[in-house]
Amino acid sequence: MNNGYTRLREDGINIILDKWDLHTGADIFLFMEKSVTESDKVLILCNKMYKEKADNRYGGAGQETMIIAPEVYEKNEPEKFIPIIMERNLLGKEYIPQYLKSLIYIDYTDKDIESQYKNLLYAIYGVTKDIKPGIGAVPSYIKERMTAEDLHENEQEKSNFSKRLGSIIEMINMSNFEKEHINLEIIGDMMGWNL
Repeated sequence: MNNGYTRLREDGINIILDKWDLHTGADIFLFMEKSVTESDKVLILCNKMYKEKADNRYGGAGQETMIIAPEVYEKNEPEKFIPIIMERNLLGKEYIPQYLKSLIYIDYTDKDIESQYKNLLYAIYGVTKDIKPGIGAVPSYIKERMTAEDLHENEQEKSNFSKRLGSIIEMINMSNFEKEHINLEIIGDMMGWNL
């Protein structure tokens, strides 16, 4: 990955790396904390030693874990952290710290390093490798079915409307005969209108 850091910079990514940015006399813990909290993305290179230190909260990896784990669990920003698998055990199982196991990782143990590098760039830039296709037209047989159902619903609505209108006309006729008042509010209620 050493050449990868330079390549990432060449591909427009501002890398913060201890060997470039941590100077003599600086506070290592503060450097790690600021780097993690202020960065848009954090790459976590996972090998056997890193996993053991992170899981046991030992050394620099243990300190990183104490900073990163709460952000992964509490801030719901898992896409900020990108685990990169650098080593596998004899059975082919990846070395990844417990707190990162639920995150999708980049597998740098794969022989196709160029493909993995591109996957890493996609992850850093927050885009997917595969482009989601646009939505096409509704198939004609579905449209026909939808139209038939709409027509059926419209017929039912017309029938209901006719029944309500008939009731209103009947009430108006009755009210004229019985001298009761029918107003717009009563008619609106009967028709299902909000007046």
